[in-house]
Amino acid sequence: MKKNNGKFKINLKKIGKKISTLYKKIWINKKYRKVFLGVIAALFIVIAIIIIVSSSRKLSSIEERELKKNSEIVMSYMEEIENVKKAELSSYIIYAMEYNYNENDKTSLTLSKMKTLLESVFNKTFSTKEIEKIGITPDMLDKNISYDPGEKKFTIDKSSFSYADIAATKIVKYQLQSIKKTGKNKFVAIYDKYVVSNPYEVLNYYDNLNNENNSKKDNKKDSKKQTTKVKTYDTTDIFNYLTGKEKVKVMKTYITNENASKVGKKKGTVIVKYLLEDDNILVNEIKSGKKKIKY
Repeated sequence: MKKNNGKFKINLKKIGKKISTLYKKIWINKKYRKVFLGVIAALFIVIAIIIIVSSSRKLSSIEERELKKNSEIVMSYMEEIENVKKAELSSYIIYAMEYNYNENDKTSLTLSKMKTLLESVFNKTFSTKEIEKIGITPDMLDKNISYDPGEKKFTIDKSSFSYADIAATKIVKYQLQSIKKTGKNKFVAIYDKYVVSNPYEVLNYYDNLNNENNSKKDNKKDSKKQTTKVKTYDTTDIFNYLTGKEKVKVMKTYITNENASKVGKKKGTVIVKYLLEDDNILVNEIKSGKKKIKY
């Protein structure tokens, strides 16, 4: 490197010769050659490991789609597990009955089918004998769940809930915020938990939106320019839920990221770990606050 008029000029030819001489010395000397080849091999191994690890933790579009689809169903009734101080077997029975009623439109479950349902959701083995031994708990009575020992079948009765009962029943909604892959078949999802104490707030929210939009529509009729379409919301399903004609599953679809904080209150964050096993996405851990349920 020479200084030319106050500037440094790099002699590439000279540097090239030095590199060439150094390379020849290393290659001729067996000891240096082994060290050199070892360093190169180690470097390739490290790069390969980094590539493998990063690719194994990259969430594909298919995985993301299936996880979101599964999460939407599984988390719709997770308050029966996550919301109790101690997740006992009776909590899982209630979860199964709510799941079966909302997703399958059925009011009864045999012991064997309950076991199958629960094991398709949680990474846990359930015993039909242990389930049967539980009988009926106060929490199950509150949900109008009964058990027929002759038919070995649980039944849930929603017909006896009055309008006042429905209005007084809190709705818990877990809003998915993020999903990431932590291993080959392991995933972590983070949810914001919202509690709607008064379900009529959901109806009021959409009624107010419709009133605002109708007002805008009327104003546009008086204007020559109509650049945007005014959206209106059908609240029939919400009204049907409030009058006992629709399920809570439908009601929860109207609680979104946009309005959750307006119709309810945020009650913390819930972290759920999922495990992909034999093409089944299973809940492997639930963590909220200081409480953690690991399977």
